[in-house]
Amino acid sequence: MKTLAWICLVAALSHFNLMAQDPEALRKDRDKLAERGMWRDAVNFYEEKLSPVSDVGSGSDLARATEAVGRLNAWKEFDGLVERAVAAHPDNASLLTSAAEAYRRAPHSGSIIAGEFERDGGGRHGRGRGMVAPDDDSTASAGQAVVTEYRDRVRALQLLRQATQSAHDIDSQVAVWGLAATILRQNEPWKLQVLTPIEMLPEWGEPGPDGGTEGAPWAKDGPVLYEVPASWDVAKTDGERWRFALAEQARIKPAIAADITLALANFSQSQFGTESLSSYGWWRQQDPDSAKGILEMDTLAEDECLAKTSDGVRRFKLPAEHHFIALYRSILDAKPQAGDSLTEVFLSRRQYDKAREVLEQTIAKHGPGTNDSRKKLLQQIVGNWGRFETAETVPAGVKPKLPLVFRNAPKITLTAAPVDMDLVIADTIAYLKSNPRELDWQRLNPSQIA
Repeated sequence: MKTLAWICLVAALSHFNLMAQDPEALRKDRDKLAERGMWRDAVNFYEEKLSPVSDVGSGSDLARATEAVGRLNAWKEFDGLVERAVAAHPDNASLLTSAAEAYRRAPHSGSIIAGEFERDGGGRHGRGRGMVAPDDDSTASAGQAVVTEYRDRVRALQLLRQATQSAHDIDSQVAVWGLAATILRQNEPWKLQVLTPIEMLPEWGEPGPDGGTEGAPWAKDGPVLYEVPASWDVAKTDGERWRFALAEQARIKPAIAADITLALANFSQSQFGTESLSSYGWWRQQDPDSAKGILEMDTLAEDECLAKTSDGVRRFKLPAEHHFIALYRSILDAKPQAGDSLTEVFLSRRQYDKAREVLEQTIAKHGPGTNDSRKKLLQQIVGNWGRFETAETVPAGVKPKLPLVFRNAPKITLTAAPVDMDLVIADTIAYLKSNPRELDWQRLNPSQIA
């Protein structure tokens, strides 16, 4: 009995001595290990000496530890390390936010071996959806391969939500930002229509919602829009959760309100901008509806949109609080990026007078831009410019046609001169005979004589 009491006393004293050490001194020791590339020692140092510390630096401590795990490619240790830290400090917003970011950055693959999950570096199993392991004996020893992207995302949302609930406003700002970024960073905006359940973690390998839309989601009477809910708990979709997280950022730090508006405007433009009409590639032709819509772009009013939606090409109006043009205009004085984006919007709509007006305002308020980029763009809009388009080669005796695109010029004067192609070919041959050390490919191509 005395022995047990003595062991407990020693353990308590050891813990007291550890906590009595200066956390910043410990971090300097940890940094020295990292600078020397001693990643295993850095992980052990965190587990033994820094993991008991709970302060504003704890999130950075965990991030450095998971970085060391990645350097070692010891991903099977990742989940245990992160979850032990979370369990030890469930009210530390900094650590919880860092844990969520760690799950977002970790490789989203692993294996189920004897009922237990082991994360790996992602190279062995590829990047499919859900469970992808074959049944042959060659991989049986490696367990059943799973992709964990959906589960990791849900775990990150759980941790971020826990961080926002356990912190004061000033401490939860980063957590709320992470919450908004995690919800939106899916590269599949249609998923914002879904309400991700975060009360319980999905099974390993569960793929999450599947499907998709070509173009912005369209409801029966109009585009799908997301309003700000009264609270996180009453949000009906991830889109509303995203709006709530953005609104919380602006509430906690009013100085970034313009940045939040810019984020809303950028999202709206990505969904409802005219750029969506050009979503085709070399493998297929532009569809007729999009081609027809492109011809209508210069007739759009500022409260209108012309975009490709899940219901086809649509021309529709948006309320100002959702329309990217109105949102950009509302922050022109505060954010130069808003002026740059709005200029591009009007250029893509072929509304050059409005593009010039906005660009002049932006230059007046925020300067000519890096390397005079705004000033040069303005000259592109108001200057006299012309460009020959690609023309077909025609046989001798056939009158060629040279397409010319021009802007702002009331007239043009052209001169033409014949080219002695025999001399051009002779020059090319002479150049090759000179055996140059490095070939100038333009001098080898007679069509580049100009």
